[in-house]
Amino acid sequence: MADRKIHWRCFHCGDTFTKAQERWAREHFGRDEGEQPVCLIRTAGEGGLLTALRNAQDELAAYRSDDGDLMRALMAMQADHAVALRDTEERGYAKGLADGRAEDTDRARMEKALIQLRDCDWAIGIGDRMDPVRAIARQALGISQ
Repeated sequence: MADRKIHWRCFHCGDTFTKAQERWAREHFGRDEGEQPVCLIRTAGEGGLLTALRNAQDELAAYRSDDGDLMRALMAMQADHAVALRDTEERGYAKGLADGRAEDTDRARMEKALIQLRDCDWAIGIGDRMDPVRAIARQALGISQ
């Protein structure tokens, strides 16, 4: 048996609505308390306009709350762009770190080679003649004396 208990009553016209008639109650009262009930805005013969009016009010409320299809599409596009930008920045940062590590490894190898060259030069007695070569290598590596 259907619930016949009155859930809504219009204080302007006296219309009553049960829980089963919620759709009609929503059409009569509008989306929220700030809207004018239909009994205060319609005249005889305008019943068909009620649904169109409420649909237009719903659509306007959706636009005002940035909940329209266009706004959702724009927000999704912005989110996708932000994710792509962050991914690109992270890849660039990772590449920079890898390049820095590789450069440090190359630098360490060159420094080790210079030390070995120095030790070898002095061992065979040609240390003084290799000073210009070491100076150029140190300058290229940014090593002070």
